Amino acid sequence: MLKQRILTAILGIPLLIALIYIGSWPLFLAVSLLFFLGMREFINIAEKAGYPPLKISMYVGGFLLILDAYLFSGLFATFAFFVAFMLLVIELILSNKINLATIAVSFFGVIYLGLLKYILLLRDFPEGFILILMVFVLTWAVDTGAYFSGRLFGNKKLAPSISPNKTWAGAIGGTLVTMLMAAALYFTIAPDGIFVGGVIGAIILGFLIAISGQFGDLLASLLKRSANVKDSGNLLPGHGGVLDRFDSILLTAPVTFYFIVNMTWCDLICRCW
Repeated sequence: MLKQRILTAILGIPLLIALIYIGSWPLFLAVSLLFFLGMREFINIAEKAGYPPLKISMYVGGFLLILDAYLFSGLFATFAFFVAFMLLVIELILSNKINLATIAVSFFGVIYLGLLKYILLLRDFPEGFILILMVFVLTWAVDTGAYFSGRLFGNKKLAPSISPNKTWAGAIGGTLVTMLMAAALYFTIAPDGIFVGGVIGAIILGFLIAISGQFGDLLASLLKRSANVKDSGNLLPGHGGVLDRFDSILLTAPVTFYFIVNMTWCDLICRCW
């Protein structure tokens, strides 16, 4: 298992970096592929949990969000959400599945996997390559810091009914490691002026990524536990499926995007500091 994880990382990380660096349509195709594979995993989980989803509308509606991010930088996101919702309603009525849970689970899947669009939106920034790279590095720092902190100091469980192996020590340790890593990235690869408030702004982003990343991990665990499955898929040897590997990114990417877009409040915090 460990050898598979290492081999997958050795092959996957350079490919990931290359796609982020190139951006444009290669990154769009990669994100689209992740979306469709991730949606398939989500639909499989929903079905195993006893919720028959509206598959066609989920694929089409969610892809519209990805397409809007690539073609129009999210300008028509509200309209895309409305179209996705209407597609779900139409399929629900035509399929004669009179079940409120069906449309609720289906729309949640569209929103959840549609969050991948924020990778494309981040790439649109002038510093997009570095920003996305930082998101991945900091998200990995959360997992790594939480793992070793939990192993060394963990005893009190964080959410035993959702993920029995996670501890409060791991959550706190992962957060501190991520904040320190954010400071280190600020002094190394971060472009000048990318953070209002300087290193304090970077540390705040590290904190937000740590919290959102752990919630993303717990959410994926909750979904899998509801369907009584260990992994969402077997696409990546040693890592599981798309939802296993990108569960945290689904939340850390949008958090980073809105942090960068709304830097005014961060400036106020840093000034008060």
